[in-house]
Amino acid sequence: MTRPDDHRVTIERRGRSHKATCSCSWQSHAWNELRPAEADAWHHVFGDSVIVDVSAIPDERSVPTGPRTPTSVGQAPTDASQGSIDKLVGEARRLARRPSPYTGGAAGALWGASGQDHRLLKRAVAEIEELLATHDRRNSGAADSEWLELITAKRLLLDSMDHDEAYLGRSPGRALL
Repeated sequence: MTRPDDHRVTIERRGRSHKATCSCSWQSHAWNELRPAEADAWHHVFGDSVIVDVSAIPDERSVPTGPRTPTSVGQAPTDASQGSIDKLVGEARRLARRPSPYTGGAAGALWGASGQDHRLLKRAVAEIEELLATHDRRNSGAADSEWLELITAKRLLLDSMDHDEAYLGRSPGRALL
């Protein structure tokens, strides 16, 4: 490999296929997705020495290193409330894995599991959003079964915030987010 200035790499798209080509006449394999062609081009220009496996480097979301940072919803949760958030997120994910997650009173079940606490529900939604962001970084934005489970769990939590509002005739809880 030579200096990056010696290479001018472009990604060609033909139909659904992507291929990296360089001014030095190097060509990558043809890929049905853009990302592998980009990775080939990066490797051609820079080699292995500058590729960093970011999954090996812990960040604040992957490794707990002490008290959690404040969430976007209010103050940092205490250990007890973090346990409640984790249980609520776990229950939402369990309900999301069911064949018909939006039926069978899932919103009511989550509303009850939250102890009818909107703040706890908001913190659970924030936790799911963090999990979605981590999933997005790890999978380059690809949707898979885990993504579907997380997005469904988030929707169920949002629906549970509306659960009491419908009975009391107030505006939906989503307006609070």
